[in-house]
Amino acid sequence: MSTTTIRLPDELRQHIDKIAVARGSSAHSFMVEAVARAAEQEERRLDFEAEAERRTRALGDSHNPDDDKFAAFRARVLAEHGVSRVEDLPVNYNGIVMAEGERLTTEAHRAARAGVDAVLARQRARVGWTGLVSPYVAMRLVSMTLAGASVGHAQDFERQAEHYRAALVLFLNTLHAEEVPLARDRYVTGGASDAPTRLRIDADHWQDAPAFVYRAPGLAVVWAEAAGGAAALAAWALGLALVFARVRPQVV
Repeated sequence: MSTTTIRLPDELRQHIDKIAVARGSSAHSFMVEAVARAAEQEERRLDFEAEAERRTRALGDSHNPDDDKFAAFRARVLAEHGVSRVEDLPVNYNGIVMAEGERLTTEAHRAARAGVDAVLARQRARVGWTGLVSPYVAMRLVSMTLAGASVGHAQDFERQAEHYRAALVLFLNTLHAEEVPLARDRYVTGGASDAPTRLRIDADHWQDAPAFVYRAPGLAVVWAEAAGGAAALAAWALGLALVFARVRPQVV
C-alpha cells in the first residue's frame, strides 16, 4: 500500500472531521472511500466518453470532403438530383452534409444515452426496494417525484431538451442549404477593410425557429416513478398499524 500526502484547506479538513465523527469512522477512512468513489465515477465517465467518441468516429467526418463514408453520401445526393457536381445542385450541399452528419451523431448519442438510462432505471428499482428497510428512503422517493425533482423527471427534461436541440440544428442546417448559395458559402477577404464576405441571411428567419416548450410527464410516468416508494410507505403504515393494534392498552 502506497502513501500519499494531501494538503487540505483548514475549512475542508474541519468539514471532513465533522462528517467522520458523525459516521463513526476516521477521517482517513472517509477520505479513502470518497477518493475511491470519485475515481470509479470518473473512470466510468471516461469510458462512456471514449465509447461515444469511437462511435462518432466510425460514422465519418462530415466536415472532411475526402471522408470515404460521406463521399458515398455525396455520390447518392448527386445521383438523386441528376447532376455530377455539388455546384450544380439546387441547394447548398454544405448544409445537406452537415444535416446528415448531425443526424448520424444524434442517433449515436441517443443510443449511448439509452444504455445509461437503462442502468439508472435498474438502480431506481433497487432503491425502491430499500424503502422496505428505511421509511426515509421511501418518503424521499415519493416526495421527490411529487415535487418533480426525481431522477426520472430530470431524464425526461434532458430528453426533451435534446430533441429540441436536434430540431433547432436541423432548422439551421435547412436554412444553410436553402438560403445560402454554395458560391457565397465561404469567406473571401481582401480590400481595405479585409472584412469577410460570406453571405449573412436575414435575421427575420429566427421568427420561424422552433421554441422550446417543456411538457411535464403524465400521471402514468409519475406513478411509475413513485410506485416503489409509495408501496413501501403503505407497507410501513400497515406494519405500524398492526403493531399499534397489538400493543395498545385494552380499555375495559
